[in-house]
Amino acid sequence: LAEAIRKQVTMEIEYYEDGKGEIVQGKVDPYRVERRRNLIYLIGYCHWQQAERAFLLDHVRSVALTETGFVKREA
Repeated sequence: LAEAIRKQVTMEIEYYEDGKGEIVQGKVDPYRVERRRNLIYLIGYCHWQQAERAFLLDHVRSVALTETGFVKREA
C-alpha cells in the first residue's frame, strides 16, 4: 500500500462492502492513509464509482499493484 501511494500506481483491491454484505473487486488510485475516529482509511479515487472514496482499511481483503501510473484528480 505504501509503495503504491509513493509510486502513484493504480491498485486492484478486494474490499468487503458492509452495505452489500459481499466482497467487491475494483481499481483504486491510492492518495493517502488517514485516521478518523480511531479507524484507519485508505483515501483514493475509486474507478468503479468514479469518485474519491474512503475505504476502511480493515475491510481491504487484498491489494495488487498494477503498472499503471496515475495523476491525482482534483476535487
